[in-house]
Amino acid sequence: MYVHELPTTGEIVFSDFLLASSPSLVNQLAHATELRARIRALLKANRSQPTTDWITIVKATEEYLPCLFAIHNCLQTDDLILKYDPDFSWRTCFSAASLIGPPPRIALRGIHYELVSTLLLSGTSLSNLASSLIAALGPSYERDRSLSEADRRQKDDRLKTAADLLARAAGVFEYVASSLIPAWENAVGNIDPRPPESTPELASALSKLALADAQTLAIRKLLSPSVSLAEDTITPGPPLPKSHPSPSLLAKLHLETCALYESAEQLARLAGSKRAVGGGSGGSGGMGLGASASGRVGGSGGRRAIEPPSSLLGNSRVGAGAGAGAGVADSSNIPRGGGALDISDDGSSSHNGPVAGPRHPYSPAGGGGGASGGNKPSRLLHFASRLGNARSSPSPGISSDSPPPPSHPSSSSGGSSSYSHPGITSSLLNYLSTNALFARAQAYRWLAVDTGEGRSAYGEALAYLALARDQLEDGDSSSSSSNNHINSENKKGKLARKIGDLSSTTSTRTKELRSSLRAQSALELRDIAHWTQSYSKLNNTITFYPIPPSADVLSKIPAGRAAVGLKAYVPPTPAFGPGATGGFLSVGMRRLGFGHAEEEEEEGKLGEGEGQGDHAPPPAEGTLLGTQRKTAEVAQYAGAGAYY
Repeated sequence: MYVHELPTTGEIVFSDFLLASSPSLVNQLAHATELRARIRALLKANRSQPTTDWITIVKATEEYLPCLFAIHNCLQTDDLILKYDPDFSWRTCFSAASLIGPPPRIALRGIHYELVSTLLLSGTSLSNLASSLIAALGPSYERDRSLSEADRRQKDDRLKTAADLLARAAGVFEYVASSLIPAWENAVGNIDPRPPESTPELASALSKLALADAQTLAIRKLLSPSVSLAEDTITPGPPLPKSHPSPSLLAKLHLETCALYESAEQLARLAGSKRAVGGGSGGSGGMGLGASASGRVGGSGGRRAIEPPSSLLGNSRVGAGAGAGAGVADSSNIPRGGGALDISDDGSSSHNGPVAGPRHPYSPAGGGGGASGGNKPSRLLHFASRLGNARSSPSPGISSDSPPPPSHPSSSSGGSSSYSHPGITSSLLNYLSTNALFARAQAYRWLAVDTGEGRSAYGEALAYLALARDQLEDGDSSSSSSNNHINSENKKGKLARKIGDLSSTTSTRTKELRSSLRAQSALELRDIAHWTQSYSKLNNTITFYPIPPSADVLSKIPAGRAAVGLKAYVPPTPAFGPGATGGFLSVGMRRLGFGHAEEEEEEGKLGEGEGQGDHAPPPAEGTLLGTQRKTAEVAQYAGAGAYY
């Protein structure tokens, strides 16, 4: 199972940039700052010395999220007012490492970035918790004859628990992809440049990854009783015992697992191809904490300052001389990672400007359009950026003197400076591609068993087994003995070639994946050889069916079937503010329909003769998160609603 690398984050004090409208909110902001500081400390400890105590991080995140949702909602109702736009910094964990070191911390403005990053942390922690439960079970407890029945059932229950955790994680990722990121984009417009974690494609890929891993655990739990009762636990069959699960069902489950892994890989590669590079006035545009929070810096009585959609908010921090026509800085002078990164793990982020400021050694020269000279990047960063640009050039024939491609600054960018991510980390892509191949090979094997055991069509079963073997090791099943002079490397299956490609990588995660795939592939090839030998003997002595070509059997492959569905994520009840249980009731919340029906009716009577222009318009219904409107109770009677 895939173990995610957790990010780190910069220090944030909510009371520094939020103005509370009541003393109780001041205490709530202090509590939220305390909970976030605890998460930051746990992530720093995990980065310095990796741990398996994922439950502590999961609980800390679940305690912090209600406060974070409450802060977001209070910004929509003007119960919290922004003093200035803060920068939240989180280290990107899904970007490929560059020449200058590990992926940086990226700073973006807005509470939506904090919400997305925290929810992604919650989902990855849940996935890692499930992985730790599976690692504690061992690779093959089902074949252990010394286990008692009670211990075996307990381990089967852990499989179910881990699958449920992965289903929860899939729901969190799906909520981020389908609800939170679109709300962020609707609030601020274009968010580029941004890390790949904040793209809906990668969030959807993580959701499908969690579902695929949960599906794998469901298949393992389904096979556990039959494996423990089998006389031959290594290569059972033929014939299969009557208590064995249906081979057709197992094949469909593996096909669905393969489809999920393949979809996740394509979405992850799509997210990696979105290399966003920005800068200038557009890259430093302000990104408010809420739908209209960027305009709430001033104003009387907490009223919103409505800004035109085309205006650039926060351009006062871009630099002197950054006019409306300020362009993007030359890409050759921008270090990889841009000016929005914070290299240090223990330094606090700046709340009123980019993390890499004008005096920062990693700050791009001229990134603000009017920055003073003398703050050029180091030679190493300059060399790394030029090398990266040379590798990504579309044609080797383009001279180095050719001008860079035109960049279009965003009018409402969510980034605080420029950033270019070099794609998705190879460990995630390798895990998805190799597990998809392995799941497809298992599906072909079970299709062969279903064909041979159900219809005694041993010729067709041998064709499926040849396809399964081709996925793993032996190459094209249609190759004849006359082609034995071909290089053995060209005759390897897809998974064997992939494992060979992984041999050139020296990272610890890749080594673990390679050794695990080799062990699983060896077991699967042994099963395929056992069934091939048995069915070949039956076909050569009893049925004499011809072996059809691979194209014929591929056209008969059924659709996959899901065993586990994602558990839809329900945002927690806010700790305070709109929608909170027992929370205070401000005028802004009453305007949104919160409170008791009697209070709302009384407020409506008092305001019948008053003009509506004295009140600021309430935010849209979809801007509040984790809340549900309370409807007034209507007296029910016989025949209510029936008119004759």
